[in-house]
Amino acid sequence: MRFIPTYIALMHTADGTKVLEINSRGGDPEIMNILPVLKNDFMELCLGMLEGNMPELDFENKATVVIYDVPAEYGGMVEKFEGSTDVDLSGAYQMQRKLGKERMRIYPGAMSLLGNKAHSLSSRTVAVVGIGDDIEEARGIWKG
Repeated sequence: MRFIPTYIALMHTADGTKVLEINSRGGDPEIMNILPVLKNDFMELCLGMLEGNMPELDFENKATVVIYDVPAEYGGMVEKFEGSTDVDLSGAYQMQRKLGKERMRIYPGAMSLLGNKAHSLSSRTVAVVGIGDDIEEARGIWKG
């Protein structure tokens, strides 16, 4: 059995963090916000849950924000897009090297490879996770 926790509803109490819900699906954006600041070993956490022994969760005191790049047609904003669907993430990866993975994560999403080029599909193309001391800093990471 494969179990990937991708959405965890948490409540912080005087007695520590309490897990209210774990929604398991291999999707996004939930796991993108959690994994960069999770101090626990993810595999140990998964094994503990499978064994019925949920370890205490430990997170860095950081904020995370997911920002998506989506196709023009996503969400019905444009009925039919006739432009290029090429995706070039080289600038994003260059920025990530400059800032470090502790401040920025890149998650390619709904893309296809045709030859040597990536092309966006009809859903979320790429997500960037900013990690900062507060929401404003995390949200501003993608600006460099």
